[in-house]
Amino acid sequence: MSLDPATRYAQAAVKLNPSSGPAHGLLADIYGRRILLGNAFTAMHYGPLNDKETAVAIKLAPEDPEVLAALGRRYLFAPSLFGGDPGKAAACFSRALRSGDSDLTLYFLALAQEKLGQDQEAHASLLHALSVNPGNLLVQRALAVKH
Repeated sequence: MSLDPATRYAQAAVKLNPSSGPAHGLLADIYGRRILLGNAFTAMHYGPLNDKETAVAIKLAPEDPEVLAALGRRYLFAPSLFGGDPGKAAACFSRALRSGDSDLTLYFLALAQEKLGQDQEAHASLLHALSVNPGNLLVQRALAVKH
């Protein structure tokens, strides 16, 4: 799987610095992506690992923007049966953005806002993301689809 190297590197980062909330958040984020790209067996394997790493990340760095963004992506992409909640996702992304603008966090905020039916806010978030990083292809594509 293409996430194997990323998983190994994130696991190594956690081993190098076990007190780093962002490292645990990154590992949780990667486990979440593996769940999205996998099947039920993948979810059964990586779900508990995702839960553990998320809990450690939040305990170590509850206000770190990278940890909040990782938690937001978890809420955004998880099915509601497994705790997915676009409202909680948007709140996490908004809290992460208090520390400064991030084009990727703004992009994911826009996705959460779309799920919540907040189309004008989502468009504004995408425009803001593009102003932060005009080269962000995800944002460019999302804006092109809207027109």
